[in-house]
Parts: sequence; C-alpha cells; structure tokens
Amino acid sequence: MQEKSTISAEEKKLLKQMYWRSFTLHAAVTPSKQGASGVSYAMQPFIDLFYKNDKDKLQEAMVRQMSYFNTNVAVYPFILGVTALMEKENSEKSDFNSESINAIKTSLMGPSISGYWRLSFLGRFENNCSGDSSEFGSSRQCFSTNYFLITI
Repeated sequence: MQEKSTISAEEKKLLKQMYWRSFTLHAAVTPSKQGASGVSYAMQPFIDLFYKNDKDKLQEAMVRQMSYFNTNVAVYPFILGVTALMEKENSEKSDFNSESINAIKTSLMGPSISGYWRLSFLGRFENNCSGDSSEFGSSRQCFSTNYFLITI
C-alpha cells in the first residue's frame, strides 16, 4: 500500500509562489551565471522559511542558489522541487552534506533529465512537424513553408 504524503498549508503556499516565480528563469541572464538569478528568486521563499533561525546557513543557501544554472524550461520546475526538498533536509539535519545540493542540481540540469526530455519529446515533435510540412509542400499547398517555420 502506498503512503500518502501530506503537505502543510504553508508549503502549498510556497509551492504556488515557486510556480509563479519559476517564469523568471531567464529574465535576467548573465554570461557567467545564466539563469542563476531566476533560480535564486524562485527559491527565496523556501530559503527564508527553512533558515529563518540561522543567518549563516541562510547566507550559504543564498550563495548556493546563485551558482551557474542553465536548463530546459520544461524540466526547470522539477529541478526546483528537488532542490527545495534538499534545502529543507539540509535545514533539519546537521549531518546533511550541503554540497550535494549543487551536485544534484547540476546533474539534473545537464544531459540526464533535460537532454533526455529534449531528445524524447521535442525531437519527435520537430520530426513530425517537418514531415507534415513536406507533405503539404508535395501537394503544392502555399502554407507549407510557413507551417514549418512556425512549428519549429
């Protein structure tokens, strides 16, 4: 039998804030950090809650969230959720290795999850659209080029 996890009302509120803040991933991109400012902005409510009693750990978490970050927008919320859970565990357990937070975040933004999503979903979508476009073109329909350019 599967256990049912419970989320407190405060955590639900934080998840909603994270959802709305996640749209700012690439709002302020810098060459050295890419989307790190968007990650930091999305994670800030969690960091403020989890480290409200420890200023040193709060500062460490804020610096940790400003490390280089660049990923596919579709898997970004999943990476934020994993990072938030790890930050929560880091705030609760003294023996938690805080360096693992960035290690996991980096491995998820790399080719493991983000690249697989791109390959499996967008690759098929682009192939289907280009196939449809060539079919339209072979029947001499005038919108085939526009269809290809819009869908890709």
